[in-house]
Amino acid sequence: MQTELAIFHTSFMLAQLTPVGIVSANAILSEVLASHIAGIVHKQRIRIVALLHAHCVTFAFTSFNRQEIHGSFARIALAI
Repeated sequence: MQTELAIFHTSFMLAQLTPVGIVSANAILSEVLASHIAGIVHKQRIRIVALLHAHCVTFAFTSFNRQEIHGSFARIALAI
C-alpha cells in the first residue's frame, strides 16, 4: 500500500514539472512501475490495478505525447 501511495504522490508532483522534465520523469516512473509489477504479479494481482490506475493518473496530468503513453504501457505489458 505504501508503494501505491508513493506512486500517486509522485504522479501529482510530476504534474508540476516542466514539459521537458515530465518526459524524463514519466520514463523513469514507467520503468519503476514495470519493475514493481513484475515483482508482485504472481503474489497480489489486485495491487496491479492500483498501480495501473496510478500510471493512468500520471499520464492524465503530465503526458504531452500519446506515443510516450503507449510505449510506457507496452513496457508494463512486457513486465507482466
